[in-house]
Amino acid sequence: MRLGIHRGHEVSLVIGWPTQGRPSHPAGHRITTTGSRDDSPPPWARHFI
Repeated sequence: MRLGIHRGHEVSLVIGWPTQGRPSHPAGHRITTTGSRDDSPPPWARHFI
């Protein structure tokens, strides 16, 4: 598992187990300081899919 901070306050977390409705590939989850969650993979994680 890798944790990195990108573009200031945005924290990007990549997990290695499948999420609901997605294939068994590492999925990127971006959790912002506002508490909102974006289940789309960040650009730097797209090469895993």
